[in-house]
Parts: sequence; C-alpha cells; structure tokens
Amino acid sequence: MIYNPDGQFDAVIRLTMIVAILVVGCSSYQDLVYGTRGYTTRLPREAPVYVAVPKDAPISYSSGKTGDTGGTFPQSGQSTAEVIVGAFAKRASRVQLAPETQSLADALKQAKTDGFKVLVWPTLIHWTDRSEHRRDQIVVKLVLYDTGTRKALDSVTIRAKSVKSALASPKELLSDPVSDYVDSLYFGT
Repeated sequence: MIYNPDGQFDAVIRLTMIVAILVVGCSSYQDLVYGTRGYTTRLPREAPVYVAVPKDAPISYSSGKTGDTGGTFPQSGQSTAEVIVGAFAKRASRVQLAPETQSLADALKQAKTDGFKVLVWPTLIHWTDRSEHRRDQIVVKLVLYDTGTRKALDSVTIRAKSVKSALASPKELLSDPVSDYVDSLYFGT
C-alpha cells in the first residue's frame, strides 16, 4: 500500500492507479506484418482504387478446426471492405467498393474495365467476435494489384487484437491499422 506522510492511505494515488489500469485494459494491440512491402510503393492520388469484397471469415473453434459447420461470421467480408474503402477515400481521387464477392480474375477484369488502376484484394484470415467470450481479433491480408499488368504492387498482413475489457468489434479494431497502412502508401503525395 501507499501511505502519505501521516500514515494514511492516499486515495488520490489509489484512484490514479485504478484509472491507469482501466486505460491500459481498454486498449487494443495492432500489428502490421509487411509481406513484399519495402516502403517503396507509392500511389498517386489520381490513381482510382477498386476494393474487392472478401469472403466472410470462417468461424474458428477452440480446437483449431475451422468451418466444422460451414459457418461464417455474417457480413465480416463486407465490413472489412467498407473499412478499407473508408481509408482509401481519404487519399485517392476515386474509390469504389465491389458490388459483391468476386474471384480475383473477375475483380481484376471489372476494375480494369471500369477504369481503376489499383485493385485492393483483401483476404480475411481470422475473425473472432467477443460474442464467443474471447478477445476480439482480426487478421486480414491486403494485396494491391496493378490492374494493367495484373502484378502485385504490395502486400501487408494486419493483425489487431483487443485486450480483455475492450469494447471494440473486429471491424473497429481494423480501422486504425488500415488507415495507417493506406497513409503510408500516399506519404508525401
């Protein structure tokens, strides 16, 4: 215990410690794991961006098996794509969300036909919602393609995890690291 000079417990210090614990307990952890990224990919603002909608994430069970019942987290793909569109909308001159989940070949073809220079191809690797009594977490891989050459320009894996008492959903956890990544693509432009 902490005592003041008179030997009494100092309530102010106790309150400060409680607030500090709560602040740390409500934070989240985010990690960007760069694949082919060498911090050299730069996108011009005038390059229009097409964002594909990934398949919904499979439900993961504690045994490590996925999709035992064929279930997925409803709207997890759409939610992820919307976060990505929001981040690119702050930087790119034009951004469009695919109307539905497509194959990579179809997304590249559609993006090029519609005049988009960059395709963002997200893949949901892991999605855990707190309704499962675990920490929320999400792992998503983003690959950026040049629609003209069909070659990958960049890739990144983003991991975000809430701590025990965080109130953020997986979608909310994704917002900051995706924005940081997109900002890095336009740095200095």
